[in-house]
Formats: sequence, C-alpha cells, structure tokens
Amino acid sequence: MPGWLDTAPTLTDEQTRLVDITLVGNYAVAPSWGDGHHTGYYTFALLRDRCPCGECSARRSSREPAMTQEARHAKEHQS
Repeated sequence: MPGWLDTAPTLTDEQTRLVDITLVGNYAVAPSWGDGHHTGYYTFALLRDRCPCGECSARRSSREPAMTQEARHAKEHQS
C-alpha cells in the first residue's frame, strides 16, 4: 500500500549482519549493515546504557555513575 510504513519489518540474518564500524570522533560509532544501509551513529554513552552485561546492569540498578576509562586506569595503577 503506498505511503504505508511497516513498523515491524521482517529482516533476514544477512540484512542485520554488521559488516563495518567506523569511529565518530571520540564519542560514537557508525555501523554499516549487510543490507547496505549505514545511516546513524551510536554514542558510547547510549551503548553503555543499553549494555546487557552483569556489571553494567548492576551499575544501572544501583544508579552508580559509570567509571570512565581514565578513572578505571588510574584506579588500577594506584601506588
């Protein structure tokens, strides 16, 4: 139907295959997908906020701020 937008498209594994990723400044990445599209970017903050790992989930649950890479490095190398 003309003008109709499918809000729940069925995508194949090939269409959703990550084929390349590009750094955007020092704050985001821009993926390229198997179906050829490469619009948009994802900030590191957004990716961290949506990370499903146990450490990130626990941090979100306790509302602790994420430790920056610099802070983690300093903590690991304290005298």
